[in-house]
Amino acid sequence: MRHGRGLDGRVDLARIADGLRSYDADVIALQELDVGRERSGHTDQPRELGRLLGRHATFFATVDHGPDGHYGHALLTRTAPREVERLPLPRVPLREDRGAIVARVASPLGELRVIATHLGLLELERRWQLRPLLDRLDQDPGPTLFLGDLNAGPRRGTLRTLRRRLRDTGRASPASTWHAAWPLRRLDYVLASDGLEAVTSQVTTLGQASDHRLLYARLRRR
Repeated sequence: MRHGRGLDGRVDLARIADGLRSYDADVIALQELDVGRERSGHTDQPRELGRLLGRHATFFATVDHGPDGHYGHALLTRTAPREVERLPLPRVPLREDRGAIVARVASPLGELRVIATHLGLLELERRWQLRPLLDRLDQDPGPTLFLGDLNAGPRRGTLRTLRRRLRDTGRASPASTWHAAWPLRRLDYVLASDGLEAVTSQVTTLGQASDHRLLYARLRRR
């Protein structure tokens, strides 16, 4: 979301909500949100988007800016998750702190474990960050969604590692998600465990609202 700042430089949560509303998604993973920061009008962005969309917001403040609030990523769901773990991830020194939300979420497909994350820019740090996430996958083989901006193309080691355990729902019809104006790279993913498969997967524009395009997948039980 880039704290709601669109390609035109305006911070506008309402147009992001408008872009999401038509999909009526059960689970929404969002990255780069502010809470209480001056640059975004001191707004609690996860809470406000939850209000606009009628969803429960779970936020993980991965970066603490002290008096200037927090920055991180969020999961929006129809009802509050049954369990939530905010999992800090390893980082390379001098790089941005990263983390993952690991939650138990009710859905029309039954209860799902959802892992929502935003991985680092370097392959080395992503390799480190995957270790605790793979541990979570190994601990519970139940239905799982792995969502987020992974900052890695489909041929990178990050994706090769994840595909050994999860299905890439957009692999049959891959589309680039970044940059929104000139989409050249596929960085955002919906990955699912073997018990789930994609009915549809598509990438659509949010107009001027974001520097990424929106990735949407509709799933069913296998």
